[in-house]
Amino acid sequence: MSSRPPKIAPETLLDHCKKILAEEALLREGGGKAGQDRQHKLGRLLARERIARLLDPSAPFFEIGLWAAYKMYEQWGRIVAAGTVAGIGNVEGVA
Repeated sequence: MSSRPPKIAPETLLDHCKKILAEEALLREGGGKAGQDRQHKLGRLLARERIARLLDPSAPFFEIGLWAAYKMYEQWGRIVAAGTVAGIGNVEGVA
């Protein structure tokens, strides 16, 4: 008699994509709602808000480095990434 491990339903590619998109949404929050509110109370714009004002209104922004330092700073309290924003976009029609 051989004992086989129980079959576990494999996750689909769609399931993996949903997890990645959810994690990206968390990364884009930066310091979370409390951190965002604190910056706004101090009269500051968040990094992505500043970038949106800089870019041409209808131009896309290709963000790179969103995953930089992913989960490297957990020992300092749930910091999920490096906290930097870098990307490529158009400013006055120039990429």
